[in-house]
Amino acid sequence: MEYDSDLEGFRSDRYLARSWALLTRERGWIKVVLLMTIALLVPIAGWLGVMGYVLEWARHTAWGATSGPKRKGVKLGECFSTGWRAFVVMLVWYFCCAVISAIFDVVPVFGDLLVFLWSIVMIGMHVVVCVAVLRATIYQKIAPGLRVETIWKMVSHDPRGLLRVLGMMIGLGLIAGAVMTLLFTVMLTSIIPQLMYAIGYFYEYGYYMSDYVLTQYVINTIVAILGSLGPSLLVAAVISTFAVSMISLLAYTALALWMRQFNVPAWGRDEDPLPPFLTDPRDQGFSTPSTPDSTPVAPTGVSETPVEKNDEPVQDSTTEVPEPIITEPVAADAPEPVVEPAVEPVPEPAAANPDVPDDAVTEIVVEGDIEVATTELPSAGELEAEPEPEGTPEPEAPATPAPKDPDDPMTPPDFSNAWK
Repeated sequence: MEYDSDLEGFRSDRYLARSWALLTRERGWIKVVLLMTIALLVPIAGWLGVMGYVLEWARHTAWGATSGPKRKGVKLGECFSTGWRAFVVMLVWYFCCAVISAIFDVVPVFGDLLVFLWSIVMIGMHVVVCVAVLRATIYQKIAPGLRVETIWKMVSHDPRGLLRVLGMMIGLGLIAGAVMTLLFTVMLTSIIPQLMYAIGYFYEYGYYMSDYVLTQYVINTIVAILGSLGPSLLVAAVISTFAVSMISLLAYTALALWMRQFNVPAWGRDEDPLPPFLTDPRDQGFSTPSTPDSTPVAPTGVSETPVEKNDEPVQDSTTEVPEPIITEPVAADAPEPVVEPAVEPVPEPAAANPDVPDDAVTEIVVEGDIEVATTELPSAGELEAEPEPEGTPEPEAPATPAPKDPDDPMTPPDFSNAWK
């Protein structure tokens, strides 16, 4: 089961599961496939209409829509025009591939090898042609599907994802081929007795038959075999067209999910360069563990501001210092003879008492004419008069910028209402 978050935006894996989830998202989806199956039984017009319908749904999916195939209000004219546009783009691409194959075929000595290698490359070229067709459908023009340079940039940007889509196409094709092979084997088994009798009769009496009789016998035998295979052939045709409808819906939807990484809503004109590519948000999430290495840098640079504010509580312990320092002006106003005798006894007790605690306050006396540059401190009365703050507010840590949300890429427009 796929959640809505897995169906929105770009994801680099699970293309088959998400395509199936989009196809079966709404009830009655099987009716759409059955109608496509019946339409494919109509030559040319049915094929173009079904191709256009599939591409229109893929176009909306590439834009970011998460709704299932449209069941009401389908514009047949738009489907036919889209199918015709896709046919022209495919015709041009495959014609160029055929020309390249013909050139390789005439190369002497290595011609057969080059043709063999090119036939292998053509397996991958099929999905490249599908990318070109879907790009032409998004622009509603033929020219964007023939712009080789831009299409090559898209293919070379994420070849691994494109190979996943190609592998999904090949896998679904092999499953459908195995079912059809089993069905045709059962059909041929039912006509083997009739076919063996016709071959034996021809071998026994063919020599005696005239050309007219022989021709009539062959025609009658073929008609009889086809008559017996008629119901089986009809069932095989319905099953094959049903498989083609399912594979085309899943394949082009998976390709549209792959194309979301190119930010389709931001596309400009056909000749404009591609916008910045989108990435899988889960890949961004795995790359975030590298960010914690840089996050401690911000607190270290910011921690200087709380240190300056933490000096305020220290003033409570340093308020005792002004008591001896207040005597400095008094000592400075006193005459020099008074200051000199006060200098000698003061250092001796301080030097003789090694057990003075660190918290003890030493008196500082100015000696002689030495000028000491001191900052003006408030008097004790001013300190007492100044009301102390009720509580020192803890410094607030500066707000660090939040990292970018990895899921912040531009959200595609919601086409759920428009597509329904």
